[in-house]
Amino acid sequence: MVLPTSGDYTSVVANAGLGAADSLAVETTYSLALTWALNNYGIMRQFVSKRPEAVPHPAQTVTMKKWNYFSEAAVTSAKTPLNEVADVAARRLPAVSNVVIEAAEYGDVVEHTEFFEGRALVPFEAAKATTLADQSAKVIDELIQDQILADITETVKTEGLKVTAADIREAATVFLEDNVPTYSGGFYYFVAHPRVLADIRIEAGTGGWRVPKDYVDSSLLSALPNELGEFEGFRFISNNRVRNTAAGSGVDERWNSYLFGSGGLAEHVVVPPQVRVAPQTDALRRFHGLGWYFDMGWKVYEPLAIKVITATATGADQAL
Repeated sequence: MVLPTSGDYTSVVANAGLGAADSLAVETTYSLALTWALNNYGIMRQFVSKRPEAVPHPAQTVTMKKWNYFSEAAVTSAKTPLNEVADVAARRLPAVSNVVIEAAEYGDVVEHTEFFEGRALVPFEAAKATTLADQSAKVIDELIQDQILADITETVKTEGLKVTAADIREAATVFLEDNVPTYSGGFYYFVAHPRVLADIRIEAGTGGWRVPKDYVDSSLLSALPNELGEFEGFRFISNNRVRNTAAGSGVDERWNSYLFGSGGLAEHVVVPPQVRVAPQTDALRRFHGLGWYFDMGWKVYEPLAIKVITATATGADQAL
């Protein structure tokens, strides 16, 4: 056996009769099992509930039509009894609103050499694909948050306040007042930072907070990633990638929480998320590229069905 002359290895302590030059050495060994660092996957796209229909051809921009209802004034005027001998004056339908979604291309790629692949100590192709998939999901998460914050400019809470059970009840009441439909199963969704959710769980108490197994164990509903429970008509999803509005500013941390009703978020897909293998153009085909790509866009379709709460949380400035 040829022992390494350099690198990371350990030597067995020399026994009697063995000189330093001929001491036994043991090279460091490695586990071929591949595990991952702590992480949180992007999940905002699962709340998309509107998509263009019957689009005749691919397009950079797609316009979705949103029908409006008659105003309260029109309802009131229609309460007048008809005249027996007079005809009814025709009324125009309410104006249709346009919701314009613009798609854009996004993507990234990694490359490795034949030399590296032949010496990798772990299953490198699996690592490459998983890392790229994670990155693309996080990019989607960020893009959706960017669009929501661009379209929804009014937040519910003010600086220095945390989310309470009363805020949850008020949000559910406002959704009901605005006739916002629920998702499948009759629930709205609340996506928030773990610390914000900890405060809500304390406020809700054991009598009001339901864990997922109490309401999703059926053929209709299944638990979502990072789902913690239900309270006052909202299913709560933990996401530590929600925007921290005070990051790096030296003030108390304030996180955005997102409240979703069905019909609030729309998506335009030209090319869905996919993995793409780069062509090998070098003479000996020694360079291998793998990347992700999508061509999509998002827009708040119904502002009444999405709300943003900016709030602090208990213990946000404490370190364990």
